[in-house]
Amino acid sequence: MTKINLEPWNTTSYPTGTYELEKILYNRDGTKIELANNNCIVTIHFPKPIEFLRTSDEGNRIRTTHDILAEYGETIFREHTIFKILNSELSAWLENETFTILNQENFTHFLIATNNDITEIVSFNEPLISFETK
Repeated sequence: MTKINLEPWNTTSYPTGTYELEKILYNRDGTKIELANNNCIVTIHFPKPIEFLRTSDEGNRIRTTHDILAEYGETIFREHTIFKILNSELSAWLENETFTILNQENFTHFLIATNNDITEIVSFNEPLISFETK
């Protein structure tokens, strides 16, 4: 496995803390991911079509979680929730799978880490972030 190169994304537009994945809505209006904790609900909205979506229980991503925590420290997921993954295996696979119709230089691989889930999205556009205090 190659090193996972994470870069926290848009860290100032919502309160930090640990979140739970509440729901994912994927329809003609885009993709909306809702996260929540005791204080806040965060909505991550990709208003344009996305290229790839994968979500899984963090217990099924033990190696990924272990590698990230070993590289970036045990508080990384408490300090940040949304990341860009640079030069990811998924991006390389997607580029190869499409015979380079989709080019890694033109899209972004996002990772959203919550207490119990890891969600990944590949998109040509950055999401819009909104939040409301409970």
